[in-house]
Amino acid sequence: MSISTSSTPGLREAKKKATRKALGAAARRLVAADGFDAVTAEQIAAEAGVSARTFFNYFETKEQAVLSGETDLGTPESRNLFVAGGPTGDLLIDTFVLADLEGSLGEDDRDDLRQIMEIGRKEPRVLAAILTRAVAQEEQLAALLVRRRHGDAPAAADRTRAALLMGLMSRVVFAWFEDESLSLAQHLVAIRQETAALVAEPTVPMVPADPTAATTPTPVAAEGIR
Repeated sequence: MSISTSSTPGLREAKKKATRKALGAAARRLVAADGFDAVTAEQIAAEAGVSARTFFNYFETKEQAVLSGETDLGTPESRNLFVAGGPTGDLLIDTFVLADLEGSLGEDDRDDLRQIMEIGRKEPRVLAAILTRAVAQEEQLAALLVRRRHGDAPAAADRTRAALLMGLMSRVVFAWFEDESLSLAQHLVAIRQETAALVAEPTVPMVPADPTAATTPTPVAAEGIR
């Protein structure tokens, strides 16, 4: 399976991406060296060679700088394509394209992910920021799924699909993080096959330990009822 996910960004977008990446790298270096509380936004900006004003053009908080990635899922163009049912009509592949994992993650990003996870283990506020971003992107995906099926509001099924799809995207990233021999797209194919095999497994019905317990009501003494 061949999956094409990224386009060549314009010069302005490339510069913005480079600045965001530099700020994120500076934030992680300083936090790893000095601790989260000891680092300020101004120090991060100076470490990255930009002004404090530039820092706040990209991030509202230090936590966001440590994570450094985009908060929104995809771009306006990729979201519109997803809502229209594209680019392939396959929901899992289309979510992979929407998230633009191959466009946003390169070989040098493995060290960044490792740093983020290490900082998250030590700093509760960074861990909270990771979880907050994940929940926000899951909700965003649920809303996009509603639009994709021309619905009015997210239903339980949309939220379930969004949670499953985002979980699979996370699994793709961690598989790529652990195994450098395959690309993100190749890991997606492997995990898709694993998921299909799991869903195809026969369901074993659960049998109560005491079959009579599920069908026989517990008697109540008459004098206990008022």
